[in-house]
Amino acid sequence: MLKENLVRIAAVLGALAALVALVTAFGLALAPRAQAKPEDYLAYSLEGLDQVPEDKILYREAEPVKVPAGADDSLAGLCLLPDGGSALSGGSSIFVFDRSRTLVRTFSVGAPAVALCVKPGTTPPALYVAMRDHLEIWSVDGRKLDEWTSLGEKALIASIAASGSAVYAADAGDKNIVQYDTGGRLIRFITLKADGGDSGFLIPGAYFDVAFGDGSLWAVDPGRHRVCKISPDGEILAAWGRTSAELDGFCGCCNPVNIALFPDGSFAVQEKGLLRIKLYDRTGAFQGVVAGPASFHPSVKSLDLAVGSGGTVYAADSHLKEVRIFTRKGAGR
Repeated sequence: MLKENLVRIAAVLGALAALVALVTAFGLALAPRAQAKPEDYLAYSLEGLDQVPEDKILYREAEPVKVPAGADDSLAGLCLLPDGGSALSGGSSIFVFDRSRTLVRTFSVGAPAVALCVKPGTTPPALYVAMRDHLEIWSVDGRKLDEWTSLGEKALIASIAASGSAVYAADAGDKNIVQYDTGGRLIRFITLKADGGDSGFLIPGAYFDVAFGDGSLWAVDPGRHRVCKISPDGEILAAWGRTSAELDGFCGCCNPVNIALFPDGSFAVQEKGLLRIKLYDRTGAFQGVVAGPASFHPSVKSLDLAVGSGGTVYAADSHLKEVRIFTRKGAGR
């Protein structure tokens, strides 16, 4: 009897050992997939793509505008003033520079200002200032002129643009563009109509830029790697951009993130991740590079852009606490 029991025990132990070996081997075979993180499946290599051929770089960097010490980490809004000066937001502070790039005034707006835009036709210049959920109007001498109604707790205003008769606020929270008249009355919410695909802007993050120029409203649609010209009722009048890590395309989850329109209808465009500022003509054809990844610290994601005379491009660099200035090589535009 004892012998039989020992035989049974040995058989059971052998079976258990075989099962453990099988489970261990099976587990090892599955381990790489089981331990993979979600972001691993979205990873892609940028090796070599951060190098821009010299003949594609159309701009050189000029002396930057230094932002005063103590400015908030985020330089969120940048705009050029009609008198040749500029205004910049950093946290709750607005910095005003004259045409010689000398700081002439600093004032507080009481809360983080996420975007700036000049109010057309005002003397002295006034600014539309975007807070997270509403717009305010401030004079460049630091007087608060108006405050508009909040868009609600879900609102996350990312940028603003203005014409002589309307103001547009891009809301990344509700994923639409809010159109106001110049007195602050809400006119409509603009979202994209379906154009053979899904309707609505595809905004995976907090980056959602708008620009107004040449009588038209333009907006980024970063989840689809494109820039769109849109009508007030959301119809896509024109669109350009392609998904690619190549120099003329846009890659990552959501690019481009910032745009600025030149008077001739061409575009300065910034992408994050593979951080590049690039130039496209009015039809969206790639022209060249303003500045490549080597020009910026890896921590920089968003550079609010402005464009000036002669094709000059201005970029608000939060890492260096500077307004970077890039001028066209050779003759002016």
